[in-house]
Amino acid sequence: MAGGGMARFLEVACLLSAVAAARGASVVGGPTAADLNDYVVTAALNFAVSEHNVLSSDNFVSVLQSVTKAQQQVVSGMKYTFEVKLATTTCSKSNVKKSCPVNVNMKPSTCNFEVWTKSWESWAQLTKNTCN
Repeated sequence: MAGGGMARFLEVACLLSAVAAARGASVVGGPTAADLNDYVVTAALNFAVSEHNVLSSDNFVSVLQSVTKAQQQVVSGMKYTFEVKLATTTCSKSNVKKSCPVNVNMKPSTCNFEVWTKSWESWAQLTKNTCN
């Protein structure tokens, strides 16, 4: 493509990308839905909940109640983004048991987690941990 042809091609390519993004289509390199039946995805989610329990100032252990959203994105490794509901249990962090019943008197929290993994290094990091 000579001169103006290349510029026109780039304009059309950018326009098509913008239209696809606006319609909710996945963009190459962008986030896509994560399969919660995939062992690697559930491992990342379990890691996020476990790290949340370690880092939170709550006295009681939280457990996963439901997943509202799960996405993954190829970065330098893989980034998983989760929106979840966590329920507070009756088990204190100092006395965790095999089975911790949910405290029905406590309202579940909505949490957003991001987990960055590098499988070739057996490495994971919780990069976002917000709850309300």
